[in-house]
Amino acid sequence: MKIPAGVGHALSNLENVFTINRAAVLLPEENESDYRPGNDVIDWPRSNPEVPRLKANTRKAPAAFYAQQVSDQKVLQETPPMHTTPAIMLIDGPNGEKVRVALRKRVASASN
Repeated sequence: MKIPAGVGHALSNLENVFTINRAAVLLPEENESDYRPGNDVIDWPRSNPEVPRLKANTRKAPAAFYAQQVSDQKVLQETPPMHTTPAIMLIDGPNGEKVRVALRKRVASASN
């Protein structure tokens, strides 16, 4: 697994902890939905009590699914980074609401 920049610093006091991550990917039944790995997190405002009801996936992903994930990950590792870790800022929007802005600095090798 490759931990992206900006994530590893969130871990602390784990010097003597060893883990084995054996997560299992569960997929929807064939032709049931357009599941897209990496798009399975929903940010939902606490102020909205009408939380959507979702059907949990139940079908274990086949070996071919994981093989494709490995292939895609290898391609990503060969691609030089385009941007640095973003700096996140909250600014006042035009309506007085706070707006989250991510500022990224382009990496020199990507601008050539």
